[in-house]
Amino acid sequence: MFAALLLVAACAKETRTFTYEEVTEAWHKGTTLPVDASAQFPPKPVKPAKDNGMNVLVDVSHQCTFAYLWGMPPQLREDGYRAIPSMASLDKVLDEDGVSRMRLQFDEENNIYPFGWVPNYKYNIVVTQQLDRNAPGYTEAECKALEEFVADGGSLFILTNPQSSVEGWSMNNLAAQFGAKYTDKQDKYKGFNYAVIEVDDKWEVLAKGENGQPVRARRTYKDGRIIISGYSEEIHFEEIHDQASDEEKARKTGINKTRRAIADQTFGWLSENQKSFGEKYRPGQSGWGGGGAIYPELETNLDGFVVYYTPNMDEKLKQTVVTEMPRITKQIMAWHPSTPTPEPMYLLLAAGGGGGWAVNAYKPKENGIISTDIEGLIGIYAHELAHTLGGPANAKGEKAGESPFHNQGEAHAGWFQGKIMAMYDSALLERPNRDCHLNFTPEYMDIDLKRYTNDAAYADSCGKGKDWGKSWVIWQKMDDVYGTTWYPRWRHIQYTRWMETPEKVLTWEETVEDMSIAVGEDLFPFFRAINTSLDREKCGEIEFNGEKLTLPVARIDATTPPGKVNLSNIGDWSKPLEKK
Repeated sequence: MFAALLLVAACAKETRTFTYEEVTEAWHKGTTLPVDASAQFPPKPVKPAKDNGMNVLVDVSHQCTFAYLWGMPPQLREDGYRAIPSMASLDKVLDEDGVSRMRLQFDEENNIYPFGWVPNYKYNIVVTQQLDRNAPGYTEAECKALEEFVADGGSLFILTNPQSSVEGWSMNNLAAQFGAKYTDKQDKYKGFNYAVIEVDDKWEVLAKGENGQPVRARRTYKDGRIIISGYSEEIHFEEIHDQASDEEKARKTGINKTRRAIADQTFGWLSENQKSFGEKYRPGQSGWGGGGAIYPELETNLDGFVVYYTPNMDEKLKQTVVTEMPRITKQIMAWHPSTPTPEPMYLLLAAGGGGGWAVNAYKPKENGIISTDIEGLIGIYAHELAHTLGGPANAKGEKAGESPFHNQGEAHAGWFQGKIMAMYDSALLERPNRDCHLNFTPEYMDIDLKRYTNDAAYADSCGKGKDWGKSWVIWQKMDDVYGTTWYPRWRHIQYTRWMETPEKVLTWEETVEDMSIAVGEDLFPFFRAINTSLDREKCGEIEFNGEKLTLPVARIDATTPPGKVNLSNIGDWSKPLEKK
């Protein structure tokens, strides 16, 4: 009996438990937690209101767009599907004995969701798409995994509308396994341009364009099903804003009705022969705005940041990560000294035409970079990094007050992005940062920043982002007169002045006071001259750190265009600026 008990114990797999301190130490080191941790802290499960039991994997590893990363999965969940996006290689995700990197549900109260390895789920349907043939290709292992997935009874939905020649395109290697091929030809269907598809006689053509060319088709393949489409957005629903005109609302409503019918037909047929995998394989998800649910499987752990990527990522991009990102980090920190976070920055390399995202609402913080070229990678990384850097803290080691410029907002991130881009492109050294001389026009300079901040209707009439362009003109002219030290000093003055009321949302008058203290000159006349409706003409006497200050009028000429980008090192931001 005793021997039998020993045998049972030896055969049983013991699951290790983790303390709070062990998990915290792991993600602070950039370590992905082992599978045992996911048993203790499983990802937050996807629970559609009308759960139909169908698990859907939305692949964004070959082209990452917000429409597929954040748009399609919630849309499918509304229809009852347990849909999650994946940035990992398809062969890794579809390996039933493999694992996926996901965020674990560890400490919801403090918004801490560390990365951990989770046993792979099973899927009923896989959705994959790619527009750019220069994006990471479908590897031989991925094509084989998808063929086996369909042969074993899975359903596959392939969408694209190639933006260039299809010659040598890896997606056609995938399609060829099932007797299909995308062509360079286009045909219009339901008012949209579709790629023409060539299919063999095993396919049923679902739709033909105005010129009679196949643009959608479906077939069974062994035990599974496939639908192929020549338009990547055919089930992407148009958002309708309250401010939209009646004509625009009617147009988008019509588009949505058409796409709803196509979506219902598509997923209805793909799930028709499927059975639910039940609770055991219910997928998990990430918080809103993150790059998951499933993250890339490979990683590089460098000093201060961890990079996640897939094996088919371009080698030059990976080398840029290793050599240039540390340099960029060091340079931006030199221009804008900030308290480093105790944990590394997590970077996600994603394929696509440009853009990115930053997640600061929960930890570990993540930054997604969507790019297939080195210049884009450098610029987007600099932008997203700057979003996380608030500048020199106050005596409590904290930031305080929210400027109407937004402390770490788009203008701030774009400002440092522009400087970094000028570091890598000598042509930009001869122009103002962010080419803001192009914004030195009535269209931008007549915008009242104070009203823009406080009047949403006025801001809409001016145009989104116009405040960033005007901010860059202001900041470039400040660089011209005061050098680069003024910017971190301004933030330090702000954080120090409002230290006792850190949540305070500052008025424009209070922000211009902070900036005036930082440069040692009265900026009120300058801001009024560039059409900011401040409530007084001069700063007047103000108090800072127990000292009453009366400042001379600033030396900035509001009528002259901004000068060249300034990449000079900063001075001592803790002391008053020395006049040039």
